[in-house]
Amino acid sequence: MRKIFFLLLLAFFPVSLFSQDLIVTDFGDSILCKITSLKNRKIYFLCKSEGETRGLNLPLAAVKIYKVGYYSKKVAYNRRDTSVNNPYRRSLPVKKTDKDAVSPVVISIYGGLSIEPAKLSADIPFNLRDYYHDLQSGMNINGSISYFYSDQLGIGFKYQRFMSSNTWDNATFSTKYGSRTGKLSDKLKISFFGPSLTLRTVYGNGNALYSNYFIGYVRYRDDAVVISPVTITGGTLGIGLDAGYEIEVTEHFHIGFQASFIAGGVREFKTINGNGGVQTIKLEDDNYESIHRLDFSIGIMLR
Repeated sequence: MRKIFFLLLLAFFPVSLFSQDLIVTDFGDSILCKITSLKNRKIYFLCKSEGETRGLNLPLAAVKIYKVGYYSKKVAYNRRDTSVNNPYRRSLPVKKTDKDAVSPVVISIYGGLSIEPAKLSADIPFNLRDYYHDLQSGMNINGSISYFYSDQLGIGFKYQRFMSSNTWDNATFSTKYGSRTGKLSDKLKISFFGPSLTLRTVYGNGNALYSNYFIGYVRYRDDAVVISPVTITGGTLGIGLDAGYEIEVTEHFHIGFQASFIAGGVREFKTINGNGGVQTIKLEDDNYESIHRLDFSIGIMLR
């Protein structure tokens, strides 16, 4: 199967190319190209076909020899040759051997702005709608650790938190005891924990386009004041998607730009008042507290 792949590759990228470098596979196939880098246990190169330049890569294990400047010299260098006479070893400032390749483990840390796109409940009084609308935007932090079986596929564990707060010292609102005026405050924290699956396309310059799918537990917590303190907690199943683009700064350090969406709804809450009293609140089947959210963040990846 791998030999067929290389033969098809050669069929689409014929030897009449603009480049001067040579790659010979362990199957004896020859590829004329422009070698750009050698990392992540792969050799990266550019090929030109029908006026379009494309970035490709091959596993080092499948490369027998390579040579930079194929037309200037008639010697091809074995990739396993680590001597100083190998000009390719001197020309590329990257890790050169399988032993020195970067780790398949990637640690990501992101942070940015978030918004909740859900509409406010019609039950919220008119004079409180601006207050609760402000709570729908806030900050997010998220991080993950992933293991990549290849450049294209990785699995990992993800943590994500949304944070928002608001305070109104002289709010007027209705209670079961009638209309009251006092302090209204919320410190909202919604956290996600769960496994993730990453699909990634790596380009010849080391940059990558990726999508990350995750599912897990969402924990809802609101440290609130409705004249007197009350803590509201709940939990539910959440699913989400990250889509982003990472830019290689060094072999072990990338920066990334990411947009995320997470969905879920909480139907049961537990409240604890300032006196320690506990109450469970269950919403109707056709009603729930939405945790749908859009995150826009920037971050770093270490590998």
